[in-house]
Amino acid sequence: MQLILLLVAISIPLMAQTDLTNLTRDVRSALERDDLTKAAALAATLDDAVAAARNAWLVRDAKKRVDEVLGYLPVDTEGFWVNQQPFAIMPDESLQALQQQPAQFYSVDRLAALDSGKIYHALSNRTIRMVMASTRGVRHPGDSATMIPGIIANQDVAYFYFFSEAIDLGPADESIENCPVWRTVAQVDSGEPFRPRVQRGTREDENWIALAKPDLLVLSNRKVLLAEILGRMQRGLTTGALPSSLPEWREADRDAPFWGLRHYTDVSRPKQGTRGYQAAELPLPDGVAIGTTVRLDSKSSTLEIRYLSNAPLAKLPGESIARNFQIDQPRPGFWRLVSKLDERGPFPAHIAFIMLGFGEYR
Repeated sequence: MQLILLLVAISIPLMAQTDLTNLTRDVRSALERDDLTKAAALAATLDDAVAAARNAWLVRDAKKRVDEVLGYLPVDTEGFWVNQQPFAIMPDESLQALQQQPAQFYSVDRLAALDSGKIYHALSNRTIRMVMASTRGVRHPGDSATMIPGIIANQDVAYFYFFSEAIDLGPADESIENCPVWRTVAQVDSGEPFRPRVQRGTREDENWIALAKPDLLVLSNRKVLLAEILGRMQRGLTTGALPSSLPEWREADRDAPFWGLRHYTDVSRPKQGTRGYQAAELPLPDGVAIGTTVRLDSKSSTLEIRYLSNAPLAKLPGESIARNFQIDQPRPGFWRLVSKLDERGPFPAHIAFIMLGFGEYR
């Protein structure tokens, strides 16, 4: 009974929406009738509705923040994604468990690895309301086999963590563009070619974190890229990455809880005459591919990839893509791949992140 009343009390300040008001009234009516079973069920529904309203409030400025971040990013940015599903940092929750929530997993896997988790633990119980990430310099692996989940290659990446409140990481190592900056390291896969029965080596990977605003952390594996981003922020630049004229934007769903797009470059596509040029061996692009978009709705567990290319899709041994996706071609030059993660697990999401130019940080 006390829990139900507490839920109602918490909900009262958020009663801007009619459905919340009606739910609260129904809970009270059930309590007055002493129908505790009905009241408990309604209270659970009300709790979900309040959480949804809170999350919507936390990302109310998402489109504006996205436009700002795209202006901060350099013009040679190739891939970009947005996770606008707020979550709290729970450092005792294993990353392996988070693989069932791929948007959150790929949002924090690098952050959690830095300085053996020291930074991640310093942010315990803080709410991240949005994460945005970008990459550039993605190179086609050639004839090398694609590992799934993919290991993030040695390209440039930048992550933007928007918190629900101001944060404090203590004394900084240095300052860039008047922003405190910390140097961090992690032990990651060496990137050596895979060899059966041979243990893979590791290497030390350097990353840099800046407190760009009281509630915004920017993380990059390149100090020069971080400095460029902070400089663009200071100068108020608005013309940057992935211009609105790109065809991928017509396929991107900016209202989705998670969405992303990538515009392929000459170095990220296979060369003419090489494997994969004439037919796309997804998740790698073919030689004439334009780009790709991804949307993930965690509530319905639906993942959709839109791949823009006039080339056919290759049929590979095992056909893992065909087994995990429903594939159709609504029009020439446009392939659509749809998967239900509650049925297929995280495998299709790993495919999607590779297609966006990202991989696991390990």
